[in-house]
Amino acid sequence: MAKQKMKLSHRIVSASAAVLLVASSLVISIGTYLSMQTAEQDSRALFNSVASGLAVTAQDLLKESQVISTTLANTYGAEIDSGDASRTNIAQMTEAALRGTTDILGIAVFLQPNVAGKDADYIGKKYASDTGQFVPYFYMENGSVQSLTADIGRADVQRRMRRAMQQKSQFVTEPYTFDVEGKTILSASVLDPILNARGEPVGVVVIDVDFDKLQEKMGAANFYDTGRLAVVSEDGLWVSHSDRSVLGEKVRPVIESIMSGVRDKANVQEVGDRLFIFEKFQLGTTDQYWFAGMSVTTEELTAGARNTRDMALIAAVVSGLIGCIILWFIGNSIARPIVNLTYRMQSLADGNVSDEVQYTGRSDEIGQ
Repeated sequence: MAKQKMKLSHRIVSASAAVLLVASSLVISIGTYLSMQTAEQDSRALFNSVASGLAVTAQDLLKESQVISTTLANTYGAEIDSGDASRTNIAQMTEAALRGTTDILGIAVFLQPNVAGKDADYIGKKYASDTGQFVPYFYMENGSVQSLTADIGRADVQRRMRRAMQQKSQFVTEPYTFDVEGKTILSASVLDPILNARGEPVGVVVIDVDFDKLQEKMGAANFYDTGRLAVVSEDGLWVSHSDRSVLGEKVRPVIESIMSGVRDKANVQEVGDRLFIFEKFQLGTTDQYWFAGMSVTTEELTAGARNTRDMALIAAVVSGLIGCIILWFIGNSIARPIVNLTYRMQSLADGNVSDEVQYTGRSDEIGQ
């Protein structure tokens, strides 16, 4: 049986289509790769930007407390050193400072015994302990400032006061939780020593920070469906997290590992199906650092790159189909005259000289 040969038009279309497909595949592959790289870089840059914004948000939340704490401590120190300090004035200034804040749970002013008056003269009076020591704690309730006498005998309170007075500079405590009316509250305290002109500590200002506000601000900043934003203290305790049950607890070892890799720049690591980023930020003028971080699934992070790839592939398929259709018309326009002339030459060989020879008016090789 004679082997069937491919038609000339099919050969032209097939050869041209093969060249088109090879060339377009190379161009599309390179273009898609570059587009995906660019899209992924943009996604990672946005990811880094969100993490940096989170660090700034956490810094700003603490900044108000740190500035107020330092201002009050300096003011009270100057008043006490001048001999003009009165406990009533200190209480009024503290109330006024608290009234104008947004991210503070409460302010305590603890004076050393017999500072701003003799303690014995204040036993049984407002703002005083059982021994007459000035130890009020001011807090907001229903839009107004309330006060109570702080329990400075607690071991944790004594430890923090000693540290503030010994180092004679501000510091921020690790986060801790406490229950208020059945609700778990997470806070950390900013402490500033009250120093006299000789640099001797005569008291401490303590400000409790409201980390629920940080949680709200973080939630507003999270626009990833699978995103988890968090703030971690220097000792690795959760300051803010989407899961409130872990607040104040130790982070997992994998998070500690990522945090330990943070230097001047953020540390980005992929763990399982999630991408993590952590960067550290300084707590005001202290030498303390906390960490702001977030994670998101790699699938969501690379969604933009995959969409770019899919659009490029769809465009490639559509372009290929259009190209093949155009090539089919071009192939037929070349092959049809040759086929017709072949039939005419066969008829000439059979002695038919009466039929007209077509295409003689063309200026190309077929016309010749």
